[in-house]
Amino acid sequence: MACRPAASVAHCDAVGGCSLLEALDDAMFAAIGGDEAAMLDARRLWTDACAALGCDLLEESREQYLRYAVEVTRELQCDPVRRPQQMLAAVEILEMLSR
Repeated sequence: MACRPAASVAHCDAVGGCSLLEALDDAMFAAIGGDEAAMLDARRLWTDACAALGCDLLEESREQYLRYAVEVTRELQCDPVRRPQQMLAAVEILEMLSR
């Protein structure tokens, strides 16, 4: 999803962006872990953050989410216990953040 041009950190604070980013972090990491309710929150919060904040403010978080999702998928591939729901959740996050 395309986001607005970069916003300043002061703008982030002014629009409640820091609390939005904190909520987004919580939702993304829980969603990657396989929490279905968090997946819904993550999708909504990502859309809200893209609309409210600039690309520069989101890019660092986006990179962290992508790295963690890739790490989780790699670990799950090597795990003898199959957890398809968690794998699917991580792949869904990868897909959402790659648009």
